[in-house]
Amino acid sequence: MVKNNAYIAIIVGIFSAISLYKWYISYTSPTYDFPVNLNGNKELPVVIVFPAMGGEPATISQDIVGVDAIIIRFHEPRYTFPTFSATLHRAEHQVESELSMLHSRYRIDTSKIVCCGFSLGGDVAFALAIRRRIPITHALIMGSRCTYRLQELTPKVISTKFAFIVGANDERITQHNLAVDYLTLQNCDVSRKVIPGLSHTVPKIADIQKAFVSLMK
Repeated sequence: MVKNNAYIAIIVGIFSAISLYKWYISYTSPTYDFPVNLNGNKELPVVIVFPAMGGEPATISQDIVGVDAIIIRFHEPRYTFPTFSATLHRAEHQVESELSMLHSRYRIDTSKIVCCGFSLGGDVAFALAIRRRIPITHALIMGSRCTYRLQELTPKVISTKFAFIVGANDERITQHNLAVDYLTLQNCDVSRKVIPGLSHTVPKIADIQKAFVSLMK
């Protein structure tokens, strides 16, 4: 009986590993937003948008960004499966793949690789920015808990520009503010906008535009 249970455990482990690997390499193509007048000689920033939990990515357009940019809207990860750490590894793999493709076809402004999102999308953007395993230079986080932490941030992370937007009535505001304080104590470049009366909702376009103006200077 003990031996049979051991075999069953091994088989379950193998199937779990295969399922996790298939999940990791499975890929839902993102959608893109390119400038109307795409100039092959002009270096373009890249804006990467992650979706909220179970939802679509925030509507970030050329008008909102305020400068000509290549916008990538990811439709995954929409859930933290099987763990948040695994979710981050997969997101990094997705971003690396897209940036590699873009570098092969366009002139990319590597000084402006922006990661952003609302709710879970902001959590992912925040964590990827402080892990810095992919070359993120700017991050816009909206209505997110941002509980991911590292004991020490690298100089490249400290040079990253962070912008935060949160509603004053958002139940995540306490954790959101702790994340801002965490980065501020690490001497990061951080701006914050608290919107009166707003709950856990994507901020108005005008507020996101202002954040991008400040972020992209």
